[in-house]
Amino acid sequence: MIYVKIHIQERATLQNAMKAAKSVGQYRRCKAIDLSSQGYAVPKIVEVLDLSEATIRRLIHHVNEAGVSALQPAYGQGRPRH
Repeated sequence: MIYVKIHIQERATLQNAMKAAKSVGQYRRCKAIDLSSQGYAVPKIVEVLDLSEATIRRLIHHVNEAGVSALQPAYGQGRPRH
């Protein structure tokens, strides 16, 4: 079984990220990490959020390595200004 390991401070960051999510995809990624940190197994998260197992496992590995802040997009959204 694979689960997310987050600290109490990161839990508050995760909750804030879920509240501030600007897209459904961003919210679902945060919720997947939230459910994993509560002890839900990957197959149950797949059932609840309708994401693939590979996506959820990749998210969990990414957050375990880089922390909850890694869920935020690292790119500029939209067309660049001239």
